[in-house]
Parts: sequence; C-alpha cells; structure tokens
Amino acid sequence: MPAQLRQRLKGLPPALAQSQAFELLMKAAFSIRNWRSKEGGNMLRALGLTLLEEYIRTAKAGADEAGRESPQARARNYLEEHSAEDNCLAGAARAAGITPQHLIRLFREHYHITPGRYLWQMRVERGAGLLTATGLTVAEIADRSGFKNPFHFSRLLRQMQGHSPRAMRRRAWVKAAGNSSTA
Repeated sequence: MPAQLRQRLKGLPPALAQSQAFELLMKAAFSIRNWRSKEGGNMLRALGLTLLEEYIRTAKAGADEAGRESPQARARNYLEEHSAEDNCLAGAARAAGITPQHLIRLFREHYHITPGRYLWQMRVERGAGLLTATGLTVAEIADRSGFKNPFHFSRLLRQMQGHSPRAMRRRAWVKAAGNSSTA
C-alpha cells in the first residue's frame, strides 16, 4: 500500500457502514476467479486500492451529513444504496420524509427526471458495470441489479446503452485483453 494512502487512512474509524459502491467493489473482487494469474492479481490490487479510497470518501462524508441533506438528496442516496431491493421507491420517499408524489415533483425540479426513471437508469448502469467487470451470468447480474428477469434487463440495457449484454461484455473483454497485452 502506498505510504500516502496509509497516511490518509490514519485516524479514520475502524468500521463504517458500507456504501453501495463499496459493496459492489467487494462483489467484483470476490468474483475474480483467476486471482493467481498476473492479470487477476493486478485487478485485485486495483480493486483493493479503490476500496480503500471509497472507505476514505465514506469516512470524510460523515455519518451526520444525511440529516442536513435536502429531501431529494436523501431519497437519491437511499435509491443508490437500495436500488436492487423491491419497492425501494417507497423506501426513498420514507427516507426523505415526504410523500411519493412530492418526491416525484422534487426529482423533476432538481434532477429533471422522475425517481422511477432514475432508478431504472441506475440499475442498468450497475448491471453494465457487472457485465464488463465480472463473469456472472446475465441472469445473476439482472437479479443483483434489481430486475425481476434477465429479459427486462437486456431490453433496457439495449435501449439505454445501445448494446446487448453479450455485445457489451465482448467489447469490454476484448478491450481489456488489448490493454493487458500492451502493459
């Protein structure tokens, strides 16, 4: 671990609540099957450093910041941390302390999107990240991203990202293979 990173970690709490980003990074690290190979080891090291950076970011954000956030920001944070759960839109409204209708108005006003659309975009982006970074099946990725079935995930991925799951994974892995041969 770089000395500068070690210094930044000093004085931080020994345990923090996990963010959604931290959880996804951990899942990506645990999904690496060829960790003994040079490429697998490099990926694990990179993920480990990224996990430490996310830990520092979470610690610096502070536990009490949620109380000072706007209702739409509290709802957005809730959606980011609970996006794979059923009925997380209602949970986001509860976390923000407002009605679902008011949440829709605030999201449209501040983010120019409805909370439902934001949620689907986030689920697709997370799924796309898992597609390109892991060897999980499309069905597993769809489930982890909050989709009821892989067909719905595939359809939205194609609509929002312009590629099928297979094409997206192939492009990412071909690109990664090309980068590792030049390193």
